[in-house]
Amino acid sequence: MNARREIKVPIWVKRVAAGHGTYAFWHLMHKKISSSDVCNHQNRLLIGKRVIYERLLPAMSEEEKQAASFLNYPEVGRRRRFLDRLPGGERRRRLIGRNHRGLKVMAYDQRGWGCSLFLTRWDGSGAAVLKGPNYRAFRRHSFMEEGDEVEVWTFRDEDGKLCFAVGNTTVSSFFSL
Repeated sequence: MNARREIKVPIWVKRVAAGHGTYAFWHLMHKKISSSDVCNHQNRLLIGKRVIYERLLPAMSEEEKQAASFLNYPEVGRRRRFLDRLPGGERRRRLIGRNHRGLKVMAYDQRGWGCSLFLTRWDGSGAAVLKGPNYRAFRRHSFMEEGDEVEVWTFRDEDGKLCFAVGNTTVSSFFSL
């Protein structure tokens, strides 16, 4: 028995990718939206470390990996530890965010509405996030709410730019009209 089930490509994925000049796409993940994925304070969509390692990194160029902070990527299952204290017991001041935003990508919803986001890796966990000032608008256009199920597909547009298609399968019957 094959442990990996065959994933049927939804028509909306074909339509979104074709609208950007390609018919080549791959399934990245299926995910249940957590409270942190819809929290305005966090403002990001979390992509697990294993998904990145197995399905996205092999398709990325070295330049893309560097822009998204995936160079020297830790192995799956390993977590980097950072010390909170300096020698002598002083608390280390934590940096807020990164000094760069990440790899600029396009993200599209099921209807083809898209916006620019950034793909980057968190140093502590090694997980990746899609984030940026447009994430809230993307979340609203995608009708993503806590507990919803989403599918994330990836493709390259006609210019070779990395793109993500995110479909809310909880409300997908509404979009298939």
